[in-house]
Amino acid sequence: MRCTRCGNELPANLKFCENCGQPVQSAGVPPRPPMQPIPRKKANLPLIIVLSVVGVAVVCGAIFFFLQMSQPSVNPGPNATAGIQSPSVAPSAQTTALPTVAPTALPTALSTMLPLTEAAAFLPAENMYFKYYNNYPDGGTGYEEQWTYGAGGGIIASIMKSPDLGVVSYYVTRTDGVNLIYDISPKTELLWLMNDLAIDATLKSDGFTQTILKEHQPLDLGFTQLTDCIVVQEDFATVDYERISWFAPGLGRVLETDLTGKYEYLKLVDLKEVEQTFAAATFEQYEKNFAKLN
Repeated sequence: MRCTRCGNELPANLKFCENCGQPVQSAGVPPRPPMQPIPRKKANLPLIIVLSVVGVAVVCGAIFFFLQMSQPSVNPGPNATAGIQSPSVAPSAQTTALPTVAPTALPTALSTMLPLTEAAAFLPAENMYFKYYNNYPDGGTGYEEQWTYGAGGGIIASIMKSPDLGVVSYYVTRTDGVNLIYDISPKTELLWLMNDLAIDATLKSDGFTQTILKEHQPLDLGFTQLTDCIVVQEDFATVDYERISWFAPGLGRVLETDLTGKYEYLKLVDLKEVEQTFAAATFEQYEKNFAKLN
């Protein structure tokens, strides 16, 4: 038997050719064909990319859905479609909101024939009801009511009433202005409005000073609009207290503020005419000398 590679004569039972080392095939057994590499299919790169993108999207969608389901349910409310709501602002610690009052026409009885250069033109009319809201620095806050009554002889009586107190006073015209006489003991008379209403005019009286700042000023009180107001700075030297007061023809004092005009101490919020008999009955409750005045 010969070697299948080099043709060398091979002895029997030899497993490898002594000349070239070729394995000797047993008789009757065909030689094993040489190993051929198995061809691989070429990878489809675009398909792999598409499948990868789809897989990532599915994973992200699952994570988002899980997070949404884990959040508590929130009711957006009726204003959700109107955008973000503005935060509510707490009122200032120094100010108190005034009530809203519907616009009201001024009573016809408030018309006056007196020239606006005299303090008497700014007196409150007779037989009137006024309602004020006050918010003074000393802590006094709430409503005050005032009734006026014609006491005769050019004197207008007034009662200023709070929930637990009624104070009677009388407007009396003097040479230098209009004074208020309070029906208390002892009798107290104070300057209400000076007669010289020219701008920068000043009057001092018993530790109290008035200075005219402006004249013929409009004023919007919310429920009505006023014209021809006098603006006066008032200084109470004995108690270290200053304010700005607004006087309106036929209405009297309608507004008090601090010197900046931003903080309101007193403001007229309503008014109306009343029957003379009703005004008189109101005074009878508080004025022990009322019968002597009639």
